[in-house]
Amino acid sequence: MKFLGFIFIILLHINILFSQSIEPPQVGVLDFEPRGIPTFLSQRFTEDFRNELKKANLAQVIDRGTLLSTLEDRGYGRSNCNTDYCEALIGRLLDVQFIISGSIVYSDSVYTIDMNMVSVNTGSIEKSKTMVVGSNQNLKDDSETLAWNAFNLKSPQQIAAIEERERIARIASREEIVPVEIKAQFKWPTALRSTLVPGWGQLYSDHRTLGWSLMGSELALSGIALLFYKSYEYKLKDINLYNRMYANTSDPNKVREFREILLTAEKDQVRYLDNFTYTLFTMGTIWALNIAHAAIVDLDRNVSDLPKVDIVYNELAQQPQLRLSIALD
Repeated sequence: MKFLGFIFIILLHINILFSQSIEPPQVGVLDFEPRGIPTFLSQRFTEDFRNELKKANLAQVIDRGTLLSTLEDRGYGRSNCNTDYCEALIGRLLDVQFIISGSIVYSDSVYTIDMNMVSVNTGSIEKSKTMVVGSNQNLKDDSETLAWNAFNLKSPQQIAAIEERERIARIASREEIVPVEIKAQFKWPTALRSTLVPGWGQLYSDHRTLGWSLMGSELALSGIALLFYKSYEYKLKDINLYNRMYANTSDPNKVREFREILLTAEKDQVRYLDNFTYTLFTMGTIWALNIAHAAIVDLDRNVSDLPKVDIVYNELAQQPQLRLSIALD
């Protein structure tokens, strides 16, 4: 049984360590309300928005048919469910974390898109975004942009536009290109902290659940190890006492009694020592896994911060050139 308990502890902590990958949230997307535009246009925009959330793995989106059937079963309609409380209630029925809704307003040849993301847990608006579009031809692109912006991320179109503006600005400035020697130095703040104290590095790198779990596990196992060692010491004292009593008695009955007690105490002593050893091994295994996870976090951060080199066409020089990009944040 002690081996089964030891294996269970190892498997439990390995599962905790490697099951910390962040899963995208589950969301339900209500059809955006059309105001001054045809219904099919808002439905197409909503469907493009859903598809971008799925394609980019930004969220786990509840199927539109499931969402509509849930609304119908509960007697809700899109027109009579336009409050944060109602949308949060729908989210609880769908067992999602967020409900996204919004509207598309057409006025003075301009489309204004409003989006609200309601937290099901709090029943209040978690995020709110507004976009202005000049033509319905751009609604598809803006639905993709809005999907990324809903989670505080830039869409690929926005990133491409920023890079294009930077490229034009560099050409317009006609600045002289000066070679710069870049020495990328790896940093290991997370691994160093986790080596000193299990879980400290995870807390530093915002893996707080894992950090507290590792730190608490090591503290708990330290207490268990100390308890096993103290029990071992007590049994060792009992064995010494029973040995003296066994050696000093000549009564056959007492000899047999002390012998049985002595054998039981020796078995308990071995059991406590084994449990102490297994606990120390478990602590060491968790410590090693904690350092491995911290090193992976550091490697990921260092690789993402390395300079990027790609090929671009310099319109001013009318020739391809290598471009070096360095993240400053």
